[in-house]
Amino acid sequence: MMIQKINKEQLFEKVKENILNVDFVEDIGCGNRSQDFIKPKYYLCIDLHKQYLDYIKEKNTSNNNFSYINLNWGKTLSVFPKDSIETIFLLDVIEHGEKNKAIELIKKTEELVTKQIIILTLLGFIEQKNETEKDAWGLDGGKCQEHKSGWVPEDFGEGSNQKWNLTLILYLSILPQRILKNHLLVLMERRK
Repeated sequence: MMIQKINKEQLFEKVKENILNVDFVEDIGCGNRSQDFIKPKYYLCIDLHKQYLDYIKEKNTSNNNFSYINLNWGKTLSVFPKDSIETIFLLDVIEHGEKNKAIELIKKTEELVTKQIIILTLLGFIEQKNETEKDAWGLDGGKCQEHKSGWVPEDFGEGSNQKWNLTLILYLSILPQRILKNHLLVLMERRK
């Protein structure tokens, strides 16, 4: 397992260096925007909150290669057969579940993927609760945004059954409220 430390300004280029260009991407927990590191031929946006998917559809009028599925992470894994997805993104997803359940879902995710899994999460636990239905974007996903777990590099070990090459990237971001947040980006590439 290799750990790299970078500045947030370096993140996009560092990720592009490490992500394989593939034809089929599944973005689980896409929220109100899809990732833009790679542009696959076929793109599945999956989220448990339908309003987020509707928001993306409304903004994404130029891409006909997008499909939208209103499911949670666990149910999504039961829909697709083993080795059917090239790349799965889990950006700002795993911290919204209990850690034991998220670890179980990551292992099941590994069974679907033929190339890579990209996970982005906060480093450690940072409390986040919304007292109302409204989230930070003014949509009704406030209850979906609660943080239930914190993550550190050691949580990812060396990959299940040594099937994965792991690259971990740590970076610091400063939010508009001058809050510092460390993030952990986990790049899991299936070994050949």
